[in-house]
Amino acid sequence: MTMGRVARGSLAVSLMLGIILLSGCDAAPAQIETGETVLPSVRSETVRLSQAETRYRFPGTVRASERATLAFLHHGVLRERHVARGQRVERGEPLATLHNPAMAPALVAAEARISELDARLRRMERDVERARVLRERNLSAEEELDRLRSEREATVQAREQALAQRDEARAQLDELTLRAPFAGVVTDLEAEPGDFLAAGQPVLGLVGLTGREVEIRVPAALPHGWRWARRRAWWQRWGRGASPAGHRHRPGGRGHGAGHLGDRCRPRPGAGRAGQGAAVAGCAAPASGAVGGGGRPRRVRPARADAER
Repeated sequence: MTMGRVARGSLAVSLMLGIILLSGCDAAPAQIETGETVLPSVRSETVRLSQAETRYRFPGTVRASERATLAFLHHGVLRERHVARGQRVERGEPLATLHNPAMAPALVAAEARISELDARLRRMERDVERARVLRERNLSAEEELDRLRSEREATVQAREQALAQRDEARAQLDELTLRAPFAGVVTDLEAEPGDFLAAGQPVLGLVGLTGREVEIRVPAALPHGWRWARRRAWWQRWGRGASPAGHRHRPGGRGHGAGHLGDRCRPRPGAGRAGQGAAVAGCAAPASGAVGGGGRPRRVRPARADAER
């Protein structure tokens, strides 16, 4: 019996010591372990720098960034052309005048209608004032005064409609004068005074003065690195050095691609005149100079470009 009590007492003491040891341990390491982030696995590939590049030269033409073929919105006979080929014009300056005899009577009729309504409105103002005085003296019925006032309001509304018709007729007559939408130089003359013109028929061409661009034609048969040229146009910016300026696309004929300069910029002095030939050169090089382990470039882009007059 004594040995059993001693064994039970030793077991109790051991349990108490274990509880004390566990309560005294620091829980910080467990928190640190639970807060660790599991990093994702990645794949790596050995690359090497490549200096290989190929230069290409494409013929191009310098032209104005702003171009317009001007026409009238109405048909008629070209009465007068106020400019000549090569003449410089400012924005809003009249360029040509069209004669359409069917449009002038509309303005005359609208002005006559306004004059008639003005006279009627003055007469009705006098009638309303006289009816009001008679009503104050109890010499006229209230209905008569209300009728005259209603007629006066109807006349005012009719006059407002006539004013709108007059403004519309004036705007149409103003459209018979062709004006420059921007400052530029007159290029093509498509019609002579006395010619009958349909609505939308070209009268003259105008090119702007504030920007230049280069149009290039890229052959379809190019190496693998320049296949993108079939789908996009490669542009050369004037005025800020040689650097690509954007991408646009215009379908070309068989065997070549064509495009137009997408970005407008101010040319530096002597950068080129409209119609002047230009040569655009560029390099095809691997993107960032990175070549995969198999020796093939991952992607090809134009590394730099130069423009020569």
